[in-house]
Amino acid sequence: MRTFTSKREESSAQLTQKLSKANTVRYLFTYRHASVNDVKISPLLVPLLSQPVRVGILAMVFIQDRRDDPLNAHRGIYNTLDLGLAYRGFGSQIDFTKFLGRNATYHPIRKNWCLRGTCNSGGCSPST
Repeated sequence: MRTFTSKREESSAQLTQKLSKANTVRYLFTYRHASVNDVKISPLLVPLLSQPVRVGILAMVFIQDRRDDPLNAHRGIYNTLDLGLAYRGFGSQIDFTKFLGRNATYHPIRKNWCLRGTCNSGGCSPST
Protein backbone atom coordinates (compact mmCIF):
# COMPACT_ATOMS: atom_id res chain seq x y z
CA MET A 1 0.00 0.00 0.00
CA ARG A 2 1.30 3.43 -0.92
CA THR A 3 1.33 5.94 1.91
CA PHE A 4 1.61 8.99 -0.38
CA THR A 5 2.55 10.01 -3.91
CA SER A 6 4.90 12.83 -4.78
CA LYS A 7 5.71 14.74 -7.93
CA ARG A 8 8.74 16.93 -8.66
CA GLU A 9 8.97 19.36 -11.56
CA GLU A 10 12.21 21.20 -12.30
CA SER A 11 13.56 23.52 -14.94
CA SER A 12 16.92 25.23 -15.16
CA ALA A 13 19.06 27.44 -17.35
CA GLN A 14 22.85 27.55 -17.35
CA LEU A 15 25.57 29.71 -18.88
CA THR A 16 29.22 28.65 -18.86
CA GLN A 17 32.20 30.99 -19.08
CA LYS A 18 35.71 29.61 -19.71
CA LEU A 19 38.17 31.89 -17.87
CA SER A 20 41.31 29.91 -18.76
CA LYS A 21 42.34 26.38 -19.63
CA ALA A 22 41.89 25.30 -15.99
CA ASN A 23 39.20 27.70 -14.71
CA THR A 24 35.50 27.79 -15.57
CA VAL A 25 32.48 29.58 -14.10
CA ARG A 26 28.88 28.38 -14.45
CA TYR A 27 25.89 30.60 -13.79
CA LEU A 28 22.64 28.75 -13.10
CA PHE A 29 19.03 29.44 -12.30
CA THR A 30 16.86 26.53 -11.15
CA TYR A 31 13.19 26.40 -10.24
CA ARG A 32 11.77 23.31 -8.50
CA HIS A 33 8.24 22.49 -7.41
CA ALA A 34 7.52 19.37 -5.39
CA SER A 35 4.02 18.32 -4.42
CA VAL A 36 2.56 15.50 -2.32
CA ASN A 37 -0.84 13.90 -2.99
CA ASP A 38 -2.97 11.03 -1.75
CA VAL A 39 -1.48 11.19 1.76
CA LYS A 40 -2.75 8.19 3.73
CA ILE A 41 -0.54 8.82 6.77
CA SER A 42 0.05 11.77 9.07
CA PRO A 43 1.67 14.58 7.03
CA LEU A 44 4.37 14.71 9.73
CA LEU A 45 5.52 11.24 8.61
CA VAL A 46 6.22 12.30 5.01
CA PRO A 47 10.05 12.35 4.62
CA LEU A 48 11.62 15.81 4.63
CA LEU A 49 12.97 15.52 1.06
CA SER A 50 9.48 14.58 -0.18
CA GLN A 51 7.71 17.54 1.48
CA PRO A 52 5.88 19.95 -0.82
CA VAL A 53 8.06 22.97 -1.62
CA ARG A 54 8.87 25.63 -4.23
CA VAL A 55 12.49 26.70 -4.66
CA GLY A 56 13.91 29.27 -7.06
CA ILE A 57 17.69 29.50 -6.75
CA LEU A 58 20.35 31.55 -8.51
CA ALA A 59 23.80 29.97 -8.27
CA MET A 60 27.38 30.33 -9.41
CA VAL A 61 29.89 27.47 -9.58
CA PHE A 62 33.64 28.04 -9.93
CA ILE A 63 35.56 25.02 -11.25
CA GLN A 64 39.34 24.61 -11.25
CA ASP A 65 40.53 21.49 -13.07
CA ARG A 66 44.29 20.87 -13.12
CA ARG A 67 44.17 17.06 -13.53
CA ASP A 68 46.36 15.33 -16.10
CA ASP A 69 43.34 13.44 -17.51
CA PRO A 70 39.73 14.21 -16.43
CA LEU A 71 38.59 10.64 -17.21
CA ASN A 72 41.53 8.78 -15.62
CA ALA A 73 43.43 11.21 -13.40
CA HIS A 74 46.79 10.27 -11.88
CA ARG A 75 47.98 13.69 -10.77
CA GLY A 76 46.62 17.17 -10.21
CA ILE A 77 43.72 18.84 -8.42
CA TYR A 78 40.02 19.37 -9.03
CA ASN A 79 38.28 22.10 -6.99
CA THR A 80 34.72 23.41 -7.08
CA LEU A 81 33.05 26.22 -5.18
CA ASP A 82 29.24 26.37 -5.40
CA LEU A 83 27.38 29.42 -4.07
CA GLY A 84 23.61 29.83 -4.31
CA LEU A 85 20.82 32.15 -3.21
CA ALA A 86 17.18 31.10 -2.94
CA TYR A 87 14.93 34.13 -2.72
CA ARG A 88 11.18 34.75 -2.62
CA GLY A 89 11.62 37.05 -5.62
CA PHE A 90 12.80 33.97 -7.58
CA GLY A 91 9.65 32.01 -6.61
CA SER A 92 11.00 30.34 -3.44
CA GLN A 93 8.85 29.74 -0.40
CA ILE A 94 11.83 30.60 1.82
CA ASP A 95 15.02 32.61 1.48
CA PHE A 96 18.32 30.82 2.09
CA THR A 97 21.93 30.71 0.95
CA LYS A 98 24.01 27.63 0.22
CA PHE A 99 27.72 27.01 -0.01
CA LEU A 100 29.56 23.86 -1.05
CA GLY A 101 33.30 23.55 -1.58
CA ARG A 102 34.94 20.37 -2.86
CA ASN A 103 38.55 19.38 -3.40
CA ALA A 104 40.07 16.25 -4.92
CA THR A 105 43.84 15.84 -5.08
CA TYR A 106 45.58 13.10 -7.08
CA HIS A 107 49.13 11.87 -6.32
CA PRO A 108 50.93 9.18 -8.35
CA ILE A 109 52.47 6.51 -6.13
CA ARG A 110 53.43 3.83 -8.70
CA LYS A 111 52.93 3.24 -12.39
CA ASN A 112 49.16 2.89 -12.90
CA TRP A 113 48.55 3.61 -9.17
CA CYS A 114 47.28 6.84 -7.72
CA LEU A 115 46.36 8.12 -4.27
CA ARG A 116 43.26 10.33 -4.23
CA GLY A 117 42.31 12.59 -1.34
CA THR A 118 39.00 14.45 -1.13
CA CYS A 119 37.50 17.11 1.08
CA ASN A 120 33.94 18.48 1.09
CA SER A 121 32.67 21.43 3.10
CA GLY A 122 29.35 23.15 2.85
CA GLY A 123 26.31 24.56 4.49
CA CYS A 124 22.96 26.13 4.08
CA SER A 125 21.49 28.93 6.16
CA PRO A 126 18.25 30.94 6.20
CA SER A 127 18.61 34.47 4.91
CA THR A 128 17.18 37.27 6.97
